[in-house]
Amino acid sequence: MALATQAGEFEEVKRAHAAHFSALALEARAADFVPEDHWLPRLQAEVENFHAALGTLLEAGCGVEALQTAAALTLFWWTASRHREGIGWLRAALEKADGAPAALLAAAQFGIGFLEAHDTGDWAAAARELDRGLAHLVGLNDPGADHLRGYLLCLRGECDIMGGEAEAGLARAREGAALIAHCPEDRWGQGFAAWNVGFGFERSGDWERAADRYRTVIATQREGSLVVRMIGHQSLAHVLEHRGQALDALPLYDEALALCRRVGLSRLGDVHGSLARLLADCARIRVAAGTGRDEAKALALEAEAVAERLQDGAAREAAAGLLRQLETPLHPVGLFRRQDGVWVVGLDGTQALLPDSKGLRQLKHLLQSPEADIAAGDLAALADGEPRETGRGEPVLDREAIAAYRKRLAALERLLAADEDALSDEQRERVRREHESVSRELSTSAGLGGRTRRLGSPDERMRVNVTRTLRAAIAEIETLCPALGRHLAASVGTGSYCRYRPASPIDWRF
Repeated sequence: MALATQAGEFEEVKRAHAAHFSALALEARAADFVPEDHWLPRLQAEVENFHAALGTLLEAGCGVEALQTAAALTLFWWTASRHREGIGWLRAALEKADGAPAALLAAAQFGIGFLEAHDTGDWAAAARELDRGLAHLVGLNDPGADHLRGYLLCLRGECDIMGGEAEAGLARAREGAALIAHCPEDRWGQGFAAWNVGFGFERSGDWERAADRYRTVIATQREGSLVVRMIGHQSLAHVLEHRGQALDALPLYDEALALCRRVGLSRLGDVHGSLARLLADCARIRVAAGTGRDEAKALALEAEAVAERLQDGAAREAAAGLLRQLETPLHPVGLFRRQDGVWVVGLDGTQALLPDSKGLRQLKHLLQSPEADIAAGDLAALADGEPRETGRGEPVLDREAIAAYRKRLAALERLLAADEDALSDEQRERVRREHESVSRELSTSAGLGGRTRRLGSPDERMRVNVTRTLRAAIAEIETLCPALGRHLAASVGTGSYCRYRPASPIDWRF
């Protein structure tokens, strides 16, 4: 009798234990696990208790309660890098959740699809799970069902995007975001929806709209999810880095890393990466921005060590590549950036501020296309943001004069090619000087391919004007930043076509 009584009390204690931890899971879910630096360590400490509670519920035939608990912990399984655990409990609970409400079944399918995609990168399998979730909601028209449908559609859109169907995925994500927008109190959902739409824009090549959406992600989480805010910073930094704005991306990557460390994240999965990958990002952006070389090396070393611990091969390879790059000698770093109407220019740490001018704008286009020949008219149009002027003017020399010059030049060339004793040294020098003079006159009158240059033509005016503005800008730079000015004077060629051909590479920061 005593043993029976004790056994009954033990079962009662188990049920009470399961009820307590099921309630804790629902409480955390109701708060979206925000702030994560409070909830994540608290729930991590109770993992064994969650396992025991779920096991008790399943053994007692309480499949619906088990499914409700496992689904409520979806974001915990993700942020705690316990993807496989979460999938296992969700699947086990689904098998015993006879009679579960359609919305709960849909939420469980979302959890499986979400965790599956981020754990294995099998987006096709995730899409099948999400489609099952959407099927559970068919015919349900209450606000709660629409809200859940929005989550499923956003993530289903991400599956399409990862499968190479960016336009279709973007359309799904936008449809889901519109449904989630009806619940403005769901700040986590607002950030989730904005990110998925931004990701669709990014993969569709619309980088500007992607950046706007990622800024929205950050804005929605000012007092919300640290994890979603981290992802927003990370994603916006990636866009800015892609657009060549390494210095602007650097503080965003650093903020993402600070949030990652604050929450204690190690691995979010396929898209959002790991602590190791973020460390490598922070090292890489310093190399790209030409700043903090020692700090970049420290971050890369940490990334390599963390990647080894997490068995993150991609991050380990990225970190190793950065370390090799940091061991090689640096090229000089040049700065040529326009900020608020003022130009900041410099070379290897020496900087100067210059007012805006056509010449500086033209120089920037040349520096961005080293070795390229750019027509003076095209360069002027690029710098001014206006169409290139076209038309014809009067020739500098008429055809008869050009023919006479060419005939005389040929005769002079024959004299110079004659045997040494055919001319005295003095005669040969006079012939050489005349040859240079005639050649100069012909080159002045001739344009590209030997065509006659025309006095007053737009091309001729552009040649003269661009040469003047470029040389004036270089002279101004040389006054304030002599090393950069000397480099530009030696490397920039002007004429009908302009070019930047440095004798040795410069790593430019624009």
